[in-house]
Amino acid sequence: MIVSVVANGPSAAGKGKSIDNADKVVRIKAFWAHAAEDAGKRTHAVAWFGDPYGWDSRPADLYCEHWYTHGPTQIMHNTVNGKRNLREFNKLADMQPIRWLTHEYWKRLAFRLKLCPSTGFIAVAMAMKVFKPDVLKLFGFDSTVPEQPHYYDARTPYVDAGFPHMMLKEKLLFAKILDGSWLGQPCTTQLCWCAMPDLVRRLRTEDDPELLQRYADAFDVGVEGAFTAAADPMLSAFPLKPGDPRADSS
Repeated sequence: MIVSVVANGPSAAGKGKSIDNADKVVRIKAFWAHAAEDAGKRTHAVAWFGDPYGWDSRPADLYCEHWYTHGPTQIMHNTVNGKRNLREFNKLADMQPIRWLTHEYWKRLAFRLKLCPSTGFIAVAMAMKVFKPDVLKLFGFDSTVPEQPHYYDARTPYVDAGFPHMMLKEKLLFAKILDGSWLGQPCTTQLCWCAMPDLVRRLRTEDDPELLQRYADAFDVGVEGAFTAAADPMLSAFPLKPGDPRADSS
């Protein structure tokens, strides 16, 4: 199976034919408003974290799976503006199929990154988990460092100010698929990355000690281990209270 995962960066422009030639196409957030020009028409799943920004302008004929990219704890128990996340997400999905990652798998991603995974990273992780592709094609994944994020999506001033993701580390983990590895496990998926960011390519191929030292944090990859609420990079923003049932919601 061939799977295209399409982020909203400008490098996806003009790649519509190659994108749509896949068996499955996954897109990210409000792509109809933020995607590059001529980035294809087919959509089998859209990954987003439940923010309704831009959702009122979605195409009337959009029917696909909706991949909720928050951790299960947030999905089941947290609220936005006093409303349950899951209830609001289901409403916005308009009765279309919904998926989200298991507690254990989301935790695995967070520990690998040592930080909250981005929507794009979870979209790729879910594509690998759900479709088990023989070929994974990436488009529009342009962001690497905070000073040049290239989000081009439904971001907010809060996200801009905090920049809660390690985009370069995520891209280097994508590139490990080229070496036959995904999340530290053997992987047979073939990666075809359209316009891999130059910084990622240089860090993989150039023997430049100064460059490697400058971005050393991007190579500091965690491993799976014992899980506690205090160690969860998402739960740290939503501390548990005594007796809170969220302590283990898999």
